[in-house]
Amino acid sequence: MEAFALAAVCLAVAGQLWFWRLHTHEQRSLWYGLSFLVAVGTAVMAIEVTLLQAFSLESHPVAEQINLVVIGVMAVALLAFPVALVVTLVASGVRLIRREGTNPRNMLSLGLGILMVAYVIVWPQVRSALTSVPVLGRVLDLVFGFAAILLGIAGVAFTLYTVSGLVAQIPHRYRRYQRIVVLGSGLMPDGSVTPLLAHRVERGVEMWRRNPGSKLLMSGGQGADEAQPESHAMRAYAESRVRRIARRAVRGDSR
Repeated sequence: MEAFALAAVCLAVAGQLWFWRLHTHEQRSLWYGLSFLVAVGTAVMAIEVTLLQAFSLESHPVAEQINLVVIGVMAVALLAFPVALVVTLVASGVRLIRREGTNPRNMLSLGLGILMVAYVIVWPQVRSALTSVPVLGRVLDLVFGFAAILLGIAGVAFTLYTVSGLVAQIPHRYRRYQRIVVLGSGLMPDGSVTPLLAHRVERGVEMWRRNPGSKLLMSGGQGADEAQPESHAMRAYAESRVRRIARRAVRGDSR
């Protein structure tokens, strides 16, 4: 038991080192989200094993209750994960379509969520209806099994992408940036920025204000269906945003 506890602590330390290494040097990959989940999972496991090693649960009711809470939280998280994933996919897809329109790129999240729901609902009914056709049933088993693998990979990728994006919002208190780059993502038909792109630019302006002396760079070309280069529209929006901030600051100082 002591060797197992030591191994759990070593895994937790390795998980923390991996996460903080990526957190301080590289946040632009899915490994960042995976490292965060590994760090949290190994830390919980180390705490659980250490608790079991340090206390006799029969003689320590408080330790036993903490142990049950930890196990319960982990079980609920694992059981709720598929439902939370589907709900997040559908909700984010609907919100993106409302903001950006029915572009094929904007329908990926919603489409993946619908496919997952359809797979769970449709496949059992189709398979039960074809129990008397063994050859076709086996073929469909292969097809739907392959589809399950693809949906699983897509779901894991979306989860890691979401976790990476959320964890990347944790600010670095002591890091100072010299250049802040905002990437384009398409324009409205009239050449103005989309709500998604506006949010990106606003985040860039916020980071620029937090880092005096830094440069704010807008990156984006011009597609065949765009009235102007994305970088021009982004710059105009950023300048208007900065002017609004300056006006508010002046009004605040005048008071």
